[in-house]
Amino acid sequence: MSYRIEYGTSGDRRKPILRKKTVAAITAAALVFVLIAGALTVKIVGLTWVQEVLLPGDPAVTAAALENLAADLQSGEPLLEAITAFCREIIRHAP
Repeated sequence: MSYRIEYGTSGDRRKPILRKKTVAAITAAALVFVLIAGALTVKIVGLTWVQEVLLPGDPAVTAAALENLAADLQSGEPLLEAITAFCREIIRHAP
């Protein structure tokens, strides 16, 4: 004589929990995206007082560095390397 046990679902399915590192990475990526989008928008629109706040130093150098940053990200370069190249370019052309 045989028997079979079947376990049903209790209906208490928990939502997957995001790890703190994942949440931090998503937040950092969103912040960088917003900053880059804002700076590029200001460059296109041409608000001079906002350009002075968001694009410190020589605006032409910073704008060129932002364009290079966007191009690096579009070509698939890792975010950290693209930001490092951006910062080095700004520092290289600092007065």
